[in-house]
Amino acid sequence: MLIERDVRAVFGLYSRLFLEPLCDDAAMRLAELMGTLSLASDAAMGMPAEHGLRAAAAAVRLGEIVGATDVERADAFYLALMRYAGCTADSEVAAEVLGDEVAMRAALYGADFGAPSDVMPRVARAAAAGKSKLGGAAAALRTLAKMPRLLGTAQSHCEVGERLAERFGFGTAFRAALFQSFERWDGAGWPRKIAGEKLATAIRLAHVGEIVETAHRSGGVEGSRATAKKRAKKELDPKLVARFDESATQVCAVLDVPSAWTTALEAEPRAWRTVDDEGLDEALRAIGHFAHLKSRYTRTHTSGVA
Repeated sequence: MLIERDVRAVFGLYSRLFLEPLCDDAAMRLAELMGTLSLASDAAMGMPAEHGLRAAAAAVRLGEIVGATDVERADAFYLALMRYAGCTADSEVAAEVLGDEVAMRAALYGADFGAPSDVMPRVARAAAAGKSKLGGAAAALRTLAKMPRLLGTAQSHCEVGERLAERFGFGTAFRAALFQSFERWDGAGWPRKIAGEKLATAIRLAHVGEIVETAHRSGGVEGSRATAKKRAKKELDPKLVARFDESATQVCAVLDVPSAWTTALEAEPRAWRTVDDEGLDEALRAIGHFAHLKSRYTRTHTSGVA
């Protein structure tokens, strides 16, 4: 559910698009469009509002500390915003397996997907919620039995995310990094089992930013530090985790703020990416098509209305 500051952010974007006509010498910041898309991704994935914005800000701050290049930090910023952009591509499969897939994904927020001992109990508890003891056990068993059907979805998620990124004007290197969204340092990720330093620096920064963001919500700075260390050499680059451990207070400062929207937009490395009139039209078409992904029955809705 959108909270007040998210509503203000979205209305601010609406104002920029429709109430303040673009001048010939003015352009829209791409971060405003991608930030709005990330809020929609948060909702579709059952995540707390502003997850992507907060993860982006943390990834950029860590990038500054470790001496990442401007390009690497900018890519990490947009990777954090776009990581889940393609994850509604097969919502009908997720719903068939998980039931209320949004609620189930909320239950899995912060889980280590490389550790079945972390994931499976969460799935079982969420499937059994609100049911009798016997009914809950049966629902949990049915859900767990269907879980293998989801193993191939990472490929489709990455493919859809990559196509969206192309439509937003991102280059080949960025799109390749986006395809690594669900890979892991230990090579146990998806879909290509890429490991270690073969992963793009930007996606490694985005991975740490996301873990820091999720752990900080429940455990603050120390919770972020403990979780990052636990995930080092597994999901996360151990060198980045070590640098984060040394600078956790500085990185987490971007999470203890009144407005994640403002902080994230200020975090984007300069020179800011922008879109011209033609690029804006294509970006808005892409956002409309993103909205279609949630249900095959709305596939051509926005273009038809337009």
